[in-house]
Amino acid sequence: MKYLIAGCALVFLSTVAALAAPLLRPNDRLAVCGDAMTGDGGYSIYLEDYLLMCQPVEGLEVAQFGWGGQTAGDFLARLETDLLPYKPTVVLTCFGMNDGAYRALETATAERYRTAQTELVQALKQRGVRTIVIGSPKCVDSFYYHKDPAQAAVYNKTLGALAAIAQEVAQQQGVGYADVFGATLAAMTRVKAKYGEDYAFDGESGNQPSDGCKLTMAYAFLKALGYTEPLGTLTVDFAAGTATGSPGQKIVSFQDRKLTIESLNHPFHFPGYPSGQTDDDPLLRCMPFNDEVNRYVLVVKNLPTAQTKLYWGGDEQYDFSSAELAKGVNLTGFMLGRVFGGPGEGVDNAVRNQQQQERIAGSALLRGAPDPEAETKRAAALQVARSRVLPIQHAMTFQPLAPPYPQPRGPIPVIVDTDMNSDVDDVGAVALLNTFMNQGQATLLACVANTHDESRSTGPTLQAINTYYGHPAIPIGTYHGEAGPATPMASILPPAPEGAYHGPARVSGSHYTLKVRQRFAPDFPDDDHLPAGVDVYRRALASAADGSVVIVSIGLLENLQDLVQSQPDAISKLSGLELVRKKVRQLVVMANTVPQDAYVVSKWPTKIVWTTFIGTTLSTGRSLISTPENNPVRVAYALFGDEKHNALLDGRQSWDLTAAWLAVRGPGELWDVISGTWRVDPPGGYGTWIESLDTSQLLAITKMPNAEVVKRLEAELSRPPQPDAATGGSG
Repeated sequence: MKYLIAGCALVFLSTVAALAAPLLRPNDRLAVCGDAMTGDGGYSIYLEDYLLMCQPVEGLEVAQFGWGGQTAGDFLARLETDLLPYKPTVVLTCFGMNDGAYRALETATAERYRTAQTELVQALKQRGVRTIVIGSPKCVDSFYYHKDPAQAAVYNKTLGALAAIAQEVAQQQGVGYADVFGATLAAMTRVKAKYGEDYAFDGESGNQPSDGCKLTMAYAFLKALGYTEPLGTLTVDFAAGTATGSPGQKIVSFQDRKLTIESLNHPFHFPGYPSGQTDDDPLLRCMPFNDEVNRYVLVVKNLPTAQTKLYWGGDEQYDFSSAELAKGVNLTGFMLGRVFGGPGEGVDNAVRNQQQQERIAGSALLRGAPDPEAETKRAAALQVARSRVLPIQHAMTFQPLAPPYPQPRGPIPVIVDTDMNSDVDDVGAVALLNTFMNQGQATLLACVANTHDESRSTGPTLQAINTYYGHPAIPIGTYHGEAGPATPMASILPPAPEGAYHGPARVSGSHYTLKVRQRFAPDFPDDDHLPAGVDVYRRALASAADGSVVIVSIGLLENLQDLVQSQPDAISKLSGLELVRKKVRQLVVMANTVPQDAYVVSKWPTKIVWTTFIGTTLSTGRSLISTPENNPVRVAYALFGDEKHNALLDGRQSWDLTAAWLAVRGPGELWDVISGTWRVDPPGGYGTWIESLDTSQLLAITKMPNAEVVKRLEAELSRPPQPDAATGGSG
């Protein structure tokens, strides 16, 4: 089998290499002839789809003349009645499956096939057909053919021999040759090696081709016809702000990193497959269709960063190295469906209707009762298919990416600063940090609250979560307001400057913290009796290793403002800014900025990673249903909501969970980062991201599909605590 693949591929490539340009010409009439693999429902559908949409030829007409059970000799005998009235200028033939008689090849059978193929080519030449391409038979399924691999091997040997004869006839007669056998055998071998021998390359009948097999057959003929050049090329100079397109690709505009194109030549997308799907069919990953006859090339030069994200077709996105884009990237196989899937489906349906008309006319002809209106019906159906080939306008946006920052090996020291009483995603974030701690990836140094919980139960809720995961000794603090005689604060703070936070913490009610406290931590001090957040910060930082700590801010920045302002005291001889500069590696902020945050951001001396709203479309919490009923995280999610909906059953957005993940595991496979500055907007806004090449601030953006991110977040949310921690032990 390996010898056949290699031999067929070598001959096929040498045949195609001689083609200087596609063989089809304007106003050609192309006849696709063969057995059942060609006819209604066969490979000719995809061949015609391609010739109409991908590299259209002006005035081209395509008709199929394939019938079940036909041999080359059968077709030769009916040439005058079946084919020649169509007056074709180009003919493709694909015979051999029935010619081989479904058994080991006999000498008489081989000679009969050779004679029929030779006479058929000569007859077509005599009738004025300009271009002829002889296609070999395809292979049969090595697993499903008669459900007997031994029989499949015997018949594939026969078909390989017939392919060699077809090639010899093509060379002797000076016509084209399409190595259908070699292409299908190679594709079948690869797909079964990857997906298992029982992958239905030919369907369970063993010789009726799957969609992928039909496309492989069409690919062989397209190569033989000379369709080896890209069907579209887009060239962008990012720095100059210019763009050009090859024929069939009209540049509508290129501004603000957005390229808008109108495509007359459409890349082929498998009809019937989901529009958001990138690979269309497993067989496409195991055959060179996209790489050799369906290339849609994007070249982007002079990009400012080493990595670039491409958005195409709405939410579809893919990351490329800028070096790859400068060289040229073939986009087919990545994101075709959302852009070209719908229009392609419409053309494909019209082609199927056209070919059904041809089948009906052919059947009537075989019965001796030809339909006098057959040609009119066929032409009308073809016109419908042509009418559905319309220019498609689509857009690409280029997003230069910052280099992924190095993530040190764990455990990473973390301090979390939360407004837990306002939303339950804070509970999910603290749960993640605890489970990362149990996996040796993090050390939760402290938890501090930055809003005023009306039920004074945020601290006890934090204690309940930490205890469940086996970490009851983690220090917990809260913001008590500005420094003053009535404020329980050991740290020394000067008056806050104008424009910064002033007064007591923002009051916020809670849907769940009081009930969590009453059930799991009734004896833990309420928020009013917890140490000041700034004191907890300074103690945690003073004892930490230099340059190691990551602060996760998932609420307001009041505690961080106190930390920045704090002066040397009994806890540390360093000021707050000096402590941050010496001990903190980075600050991760779930961006929900208010004008008062501008002061802290302007003073902060380390890298800041902003998460903004990447958690908005990530709904998590449902996996907690599988956890014990005494899990305070599960209980909190069940309590958050209303009478009809709660976060345990319906899920909740994952804003704060993304910040916790980034703090410990970094962007990794889940997110990308871009560089710039977060500008705090006037009251009522959430801030504006201003891009630049300065990497002191980074913004996380989506990379992995949301469903996969949710799957990973849920897996961590539902991960069991240490074995003896579920009952409240120390672990």
